[in-house]
Amino acid sequence: MKVEVSAMKDAIQESNGLKMIPEIRVWHHPLKAGRKGQDCYVVCESFKEAIKHIGSSDDAEEHPLIAFKGWELDIFTIPPAFKKMPLWVLAYFPAHGHSHYHVECSICGEVFTAYAWSIHGCGKRCPECGHLYSWMDLKNKEDENHEEKRSD
Repeated sequence: MKVEVSAMKDAIQESNGLKMIPEIRVWHHPLKAGRKGQDCYVVCESFKEAIKHIGSSDDAEEHPLIAFKGWELDIFTIPPAFKKMPLWVLAYFPAHGHSHYHVECSICGEVFTAYAWSIHGCGKRCPECGHLYSWMDLKNKEDENHEEKRSD
């Protein structure tokens, strides 16, 4: 599902608070294609949908962006504050030679399998947004939820 939003409406929405749920955006610039109109963006449900949308439009930017906590992030130039996002461990399966984690990406919410040898070696990329995680980014989601409840 694609939703088109004007840049002015986005500025008004963001002034009321930071976006806490990541959103995949493709910006459009009508002047780039020689047409009149204001800049706007389209919200896409997945990166695959965003890439298809970019390919079918002559006024879209080259890369989709992730809008999250007041930032618009190009997945190729993520600021240092976001490089240490946790990789949420949902389950661990310690089968000899086939040890793996079921994990959730903290940027896009994608749930995927990460083999222990991969995550402890050169790292594992999220198949949806491409963020690279290392073993130091592994965090148990249950522990995080437990700490939040304790602080209330």
